[in-house]
Amino acid sequence: MEKHKNRINPYGNFALIYSGTAASLLGSAIYNFAIMWWMVETTNSTRYSGLILAFSVIGKLIMGPFGGVLADNFNKKYVLVVSDILSGLVCIIVSAMIYAKFFNIQILCVAALLLGVFQAAFAPTSRSIVPEVIDKAQLVRANSLLTNLNSIVKILGPLIGAKLISIEAIGVSGAILINGFSFIISALFELLINYEMQIKKEILHIKEYFTQIKEGFDFVVNQKLIFLVMLCTMFANFLLISFNILIPLYVLDGLSRDSNSYSMILGIESIGVVIMSFIMISIKREEIVIGHLFNALCIMGIILFLIPLTANFIILLILSLCLGILTTYFDVTFISYLQRNINEDFIGRTFSILFTGVSLLMPVAYIIYGFLGDLNLKLAFVVSGILLVMLSFYMWVYVSKKQLKLIKTNND
Repeated sequence: MEKHKNRINPYGNFALIYSGTAASLLGSAIYNFAIMWWMVETTNSTRYSGLILAFSVIGKLIMGPFGGVLADNFNKKYVLVVSDILSGLVCIIVSAMIYAKFFNIQILCVAALLLGVFQAAFAPTSRSIVPEVIDKAQLVRANSLLTNLNSIVKILGPLIGAKLISIEAIGVSGAILINGFSFIISALFELLINYEMQIKKEILHIKEYFTQIKEGFDFVVNQKLIFLVMLCTMFANFLLISFNILIPLYVLDGLSRDSNSYSMILGIESIGVVIMSFIMISIKREEIVIGHLFNALCIMGIILFLIPLTANFIILLILSLCLGILTTYFDVTFISYLQRNINEDFIGRTFSILFTGVSLLMPVAYIIYGFLGDLNLKLAFVVSGILLVMLSFYMWVYVSKKQLKLIKTNND
């Protein structure tokens, strides 16, 4: 495969990626808010909302392994463009259905499945194109900006969605229509990216897709340190889901506070994300120290351990702020580490394996922590924190041994 020569205008390229991602993410946040609200308003039940979320996850799981193959074999720019256009068309169809007051759960589930499929193609491609269009020295800053954007959208998306729905001339169907056009706008930004690639093959047969999936998995497994850090990240994400699942019940029963307090905790966590993103944007780092990831994991484990031991809401807010800061540091550093150290021929499949693994574990974590929270809320926090600390120590010992072995080999 011909190497890429796409860094002629790296800042312009990244600005287009950033703008396209912003339009896509904001539209998706509005869509998720609007469709969930419409489902509950129409059926007076959460059953169908859960079904739609399940189909979205299923779509991501089905497409997950193939998304990386697409990213590694075809022009990444056009994978992004096609994914966004198809997502936009699905949203426009759903908007028309809602406008016509036609409720059909089967169509909505298929729409959720398709959006999950297109997202699974978009996600690894959007991450794997970044190191090909900007200088590697700028990767941490670029990933910090994208993480910051994601956090801002999480805050603004529901607020904008609620405002749009409240406007009679727009309503739910109009909000979802806006989301459809946001995907189209995102595709237009991506189309302008200065990116050229010689495609390996015009057509990949079905058997070749599975062969390349296996090749990608074998490549990751053979990169022993990277593979172990990826497994560590998946398991850490599993344990950190405890915060999302357990904190509402802890606020209600443990602190005897209302939903406003819960929203404050989520808000302060997002502020932590924004703070760390700006810090990492301002600091230029030539080298990424993998050991720092495990420092962050250890402190996050201590935070989970401390949460049920405090009955002070202010302290809980401080812990939530620190958790937002540390998760952002971990995510940005880890993504940048992969982008710098993975062969370009396998980078799409590597991210695909990571995202698919995380997606597989999320529903399991939701179920497990749902039960644990009812059995013993405080113990669930404590055990999760201890396991996270133990995981960080294990990784520290492993990396230290690898470094000592490398030093010894060089001396010999």
